[in-house]
Amino acid sequence: MNNYIPRLMRVIFSLLIYPTIGAADVPANGKLSLTLIPRFESVQQTGRQSASALTLGTNLGYTHAVNEQFSFSVEVEDTRAADEDSYNPAGLNPRSTNRAVVADPTGAEINQAWVSYQDDIFAAKIGRQALVLNNARFIGNVG
Repeated sequence: MNNYIPRLMRVIFSLLIYPTIGAADVPANGKLSLTLIPRFESVQQTGRQSASALTLGTNLGYTHAVNEQFSFSVEVEDTRAADEDSYNPAGLNPRSTNRAVVADPTGAEINQAWVSYQDDIFAAKIGRQALVLNNARFIGNVG
């Protein structure tokens, strides 16, 4: 509990800073994207202390068209917790093993990174990318 306020302040500060990234100069053939996903989950589990997790998921991406045929994109995904000690992120925090499990661990990773080529008769996209077919019924990403 003693780290709750400083961590909460970092989350609030992040919310204030991220909009200024969108105000940065972006080339006309580039696109900057930002998605903020605040989340709260409370869990009660038999034999463990109850847990509550306040997390902020951030997706920051940039797509750039080099010319009419080539383009590339990079997207980073980050998850931060206001107080990681108030829940057990799937056994990843040794200080909170007595807490109920909330499977929302903190960390950052590359979500998408791809290069594409397209002309009149051929199109290809190579790299790590999100695939969604038929409204994500069988193949898709989870928001």
